[in-house]
Amino acid sequence: MITSPKPTGRGPWDRTALRQPTTSRMLVWYLTQTDINTQHHLEFTPVKKTIALTIVAGLVLAGVSAVNADKKAKPEQSAKLLRHVVLFQFKEGTSTAKVKEITSTFAALPGKIDAIEDFEWGTDVSVENKTAGFTHGFLVTFRDAKGRAEYLPHPAHQNFVKIVGPHVENVLVFDYWTK
Repeated sequence: MITSPKPTGRGPWDRTALRQPTTSRMLVWYLTQTDINTQHHLEFTPVKKTIALTIVAGLVLAGVSAVNADKKAKPEQSAKLLRHVVLFQFKEGTSTAKVKEITSTFAALPGKIDAIEDFEWGTDVSVENKTAGFTHGFLVTFRDAKGRAEYLPHPAHQNFVKIVGPHVENVLVFDYWTK
């Protein structure tokens, strides 16, 4: 005898189950039910075959949709970004406190300028001894050239330039598009 699925506290419809039922688990459960009295496996009737094929087709379509959605998302993720690299060589005699103020002021710019997509900085740790005296490096990321054009004249950036200017011996700025 063929049994129909019932919410009995067992099977994929069990509300106390730790995982939500998936269509494939419900299909397997439905197709493997046995009649407890006769222990005969569920027979594939035309109706059950139609249900099974419909569920399988739905799973295939869901998989295709997920793959297509992933393909559509990748071009946005691979969009080029504009990187603005800034290196500082501080003047001899610049105090540690002043260097800390300068780096803190630079690090605060992303909170003041919306065009900054990302920001990071650090001090030189190279073992090659080819830093040419530069000790601090900063990487400012923009989504596009428009972002950089907004950043350069921004009052917060101009204020930073006034603070750092008297304390640097040399500055290197290098912009590039990510590939």
